[in-house]
This record gives sequence, structure tokens and C-alpha cells, in this order.
Amino acid sequence: MSYDTIVIGAGVNGLVTAATLGKAGQKVLLLEKRSAVGGLASTEQFADGFRCNSIIDSVPWIHGSVATDLELESHGLRLNTSDTALTVFGTDGKTLSVSADMAVTSRSIAQFSKGDAEKWPDFCEKISMLTDFLEALYGITPPPEFSP
Repeated sequence: MSYDTIVIGAGVNGLVTAATLGKAGQKVLLLEKRSAVGGLASTEQFADGFRCNSIIDSVPWIHGSVATDLELESHGLRLNTSDTALTVFGTDGKTLSVSADMAVTSRSIAQFSKGDAEKWPDFCEKISMLTDFLEALYGITPPPEFSP
């Protein structure tokens, strides 16, 4: 059997790449070393009845054009949001929670470092600026390969 494209890795990027190329009419072979999808698309059982992604607990962002082009909602994709993006349980009984609410996160960070808690709002502002810049880059077609 022959293929136009072979995609190695059935994580989020591999799945999107294979689906996009397949939709464009290419014959695609998608290879994954595990018996299930991998990377950010994987789910693991860590205790009886409890499952989550062992790499990250949420898909932070899917470009709208990808979701639309691949009709992801019609295939069952549902993205849930939460005010709390990350929670880390410490061995000393303290819990670090990163929230969409800067003040809540700053208070949580302050348990560990007052200085870092004070810097959190400035850090968030810089990340927001970078996010806006990087998000615009996702929609730009890269320049052709340069060969002198």
C-alpha cells in the first residue's frame, strides 16, 4: 500500500495534520507507538474511576479555523472551561492554584513567595501581549523554503 504522507505521532498536532491532509484528498498513514492517541490528546486512568490527561489537564486553545474545518463539534468535541487552570497539592498541606482571576492566583502564590505574588500581574500582562502576537502568527502561511 502506498501513501502520500506519513504522520508520526497521534498527539493533537499529528491528529490535526493527518485529518487536514486527509480532508484535502491525500492518502495519509498516521502512526502512534501506543494503542491509543497520544500527547495532549491522551487520557490515562490514575485510580479506579479517575481518568485525566497525564500531560496537561485541558486543551488550552484550538484555533477556530481548525475546529470549523475539521467539524470537531460534530465529532463530539466539547471544551469545558474552568476559572482554575491549575492546582498543585503540596506535601505540607498548602495548595497552589492558578486561576483566571489574578488576585486569587496572587493570594495563592503568596503562600510560597510574597515577591512572586506581587510580580504575578506584570507577568500576566506580558504573557497576554505575547499571546496576542503569537495568535496572529498561527494564521499566517510560512514563507517558502529558501534555497540559494
